[in-house]
Amino acid sequence: MSAPPPPPRKPRPEPSTPAGPGSVAPPPRRAATTAPSTAQSAAPAARSGRPAPGRPAPGRPPAESRQNARPASPGRVRTALLSGLAILGVIVIAGAAFLVLRSDSTEKAGPTLHASTSIDLQPGELTVDAVGTPVEFPTDVRDLVLSTLGAYVDHGIVNPLRTGTADDALLATVFDIGAVARLTGTDRALLLDENLPKAAGKVAVTTPPVAMSALVGTDGKVVVVSATVALSVKAQTKKGALEILRSGSLVFAPDDAGGWKITGWTIGTERGGKALGPTTTTTTPTTVAVAP
Repeated sequence: MSAPPPPPRKPRPEPSTPAGPGSVAPPPRRAATTAPSTAQSAAPAARSGRPAPGRPAPGRPPAESRQNARPASPGRVRTALLSGLAILGVIVIAGAAFLVLRSDSTEKAGPTLHASTSIDLQPGELTVDAVGTPVEFPTDVRDLVLSTLGAYVDHGIVNPLRTGTADDALLATVFDIGAVARLTGTDRALLLDENLPKAAGKVAVTTPPVAMSALVGTDGKVVVVSATVALSVKAQTKKGALEILRSGSLVFAPDDAGGWKITGWTIGTERGGKALGPTTTTTTPTTVAVAP
């Protein structure tokens, strides 16, 4: 027969220390606390207007970025301002110098005008004097005569007014051999505008429609053409305005190359204007031999 189990032990009561003079009571036990959640901690921060712990304020870079950023030093700002002012000063000085030089050069060079020559050559009345059967004025002859007249205006009038002298090589493309030989003395001054105050810029040459009369031989070919001209020339010079009026007739004859050149003339020339003073007039007749 087995023995019965022993009875359970009763817990021993903790000994109590009677409070008395000089005795210290044990500290009370504190209840365990837990950290509030993020949402709970963010709510008071939102109400107070301050950012939640651990989050940067809106519109502000993180603290690390603010620490790495280096504000511009006063020395750098001053250097940049001085550089900008120096560049601006150079621009202003250069602009002023340009205006002064331009004004000075304009005064020395005289009037500056658009360089161009204005001349409109149109055929006027065309007549034919035929020895044999009457024929019409050939259009190719008309056009070649007008072309030579235009070249005379360029090489005998406009170019000499700009340079002071005419180019003899170019004149040989306008006048035939006999006419070139006569371009001396009075005849040269009559037909060419040389040794005058130089034109500055625009030289305007105008003329009414050019009337032409052709002499036709027995073979039906044109032998000679007489063209009536009234060339009005206006130009500006350092001394003032220059005006030239050249009127009369120019006689054209065919050359071996198929063109037409000036072979004779009956011309009167008047020159005047502030650039010259009193008007001068020169008239020289000439005789042209016409082949039968």
